[in-house]
Amino acid sequence: CGAAILGSPADAIAGYANWLGERGGKLEAGWVIMSGGLTDAVTLTPGITITASFAHLGSITLRAI
Repeated sequence: CGAAILGSPADAIAGYANWLGERGGKLEAGWVIMSGGLTDAVTLTPGITITASFAHLGSITLRAI
């Protein structure tokens, strides 16, 4: 869930903005910022099939080759 990312996805993005600011950078208008994955990483081996389903969005299936 989103709370796994520094408490919330918004906190993760705020942390990124602060990190940029400490280095003289800034977020620019129009940028799309993604807070990162909301699930654990899964190791894919050849032949494995993974399906992810999202409420209101549908699903996607990937097969590792």
